[in-house]
Amino acid sequence: MLVNSKQLDGYKPIDFAKIPNFDQTTHFVEQGVATDNGDYISVEVEIKELPADLNDGAMDDGETL
Repeated sequence: MLVNSKQLDGYKPIDFAKIPNFDQTTHFVEQGVATDNGDYISVEVEIKELPADLNDGAMDDGETL
């Protein structure tokens, strides 16, 4: 199901889930499942864990490239 934030004539309103508090240093938010609830479409959110930092550390000490 495709959703759009702009309300167009004949389209159902979209109810986006509220984003809960989360630790932005270890997690991120991703759009979840969109569900048709008859009069509106609800879109969930998922909190996911950030992948491990696999860089060589070049910028971790404040170094610039």
